[in-house]
Amino acid sequence: MHLLPNGFFCLCFLVKSEALDINYTEDFVDAMTAGCRIEFKVKHFGFTDCSGSCFYESQWGKNRIGYLIYRIIIFGYALAWIIADVVTIPQPYYAIFLTNWSEVAGCLYLFLALCIAIYGVATEGKDLRWFHKVVWLVFEAVISGALITDILFWGLLSSRLSSQALAHQFNIHEHVVAYLLLLIDLFINKIPLRFLHFPYTAGYGLTYAIFTLILHGAGVRSAVYPPLDWANSPGIAVLYSLVASLIAMPVAHILHWGFYHLRAFIARSCDVEDSPLEDRSVENIEMGGETNNAFE
Repeated sequence: MHLLPNGFFCLCFLVKSEALDINYTEDFVDAMTAGCRIEFKVKHFGFTDCSGSCFYESQWGKNRIGYLIYRIIIFGYALAWIIADVVTIPQPYYAIFLTNWSEVAGCLYLFLALCIAIYGVATEGKDLRWFHKVVWLVFEAVISGALITDILFWGLLSSRLSSQALAHQFNIHEHVVAYLLLLIDLFINKIPLRFLHFPYTAGYGLTYAIFTLILHGAGVRSAVYPPLDWANSPGIAVLYSLVASLIAMPVAHILHWGFYHLRAFIARSCDVEDSPLEDRSVENIEMGGETNNAFE
């Protein structure tokens, strides 16, 4: 699963570059520049300029049944790991750790995306409704949250664990594979990411920080992690919370926003159906609802 999308993208680039002599670096920069001009509109703090079909179909085709099968497989895989983790390793405080938050939140997104894919097969609707917006918001928050969780773990906590613990299959899944599943999904689905949605990803980080503070106040645990020791080092805890939430999370979101534009650019370069460039205004190309699904 991990190699197929990358191999497909590379094959497309090789074929197109040989046949058409396209400067992909220049074209991609032009596309991103055009996208930036459109992204900074007040309405894009909200969830607009998107068709409901973006949640039922892949960026690479309109086959909703095939997309539904993909959704079933990836959700089943993620859920199986969570069940195995909980059953195999008793964890009385499972719900207080950020790693588990990220893994469960990612699985929740995959479940919601599966439900909407089922809805899309049953109704064939294209209107954007409230539940599409919920999945949109959850996806943007959890993929950035998963990346920052992994960075914090490998950067701050991994040195405290033995090499055996680091190589354990559950640790590798939680701190590597779980994020890769979401990243692969970003390159397969057709859900857009908006630059101005970064406050929502910051909110995810602040929610966890406040949660750890509540645990401290309730006498459950004052230091879920050493950097978040509200009893002995509240100033350090506040600093880590603010940096992770207000800086790291938005940066991760912007990174994934760039991946989203890369996905759409590759789709156009590979002549994927419903991603033509001809006779489109800049706004239609970047944001155009049903006029250009590659940028919906």
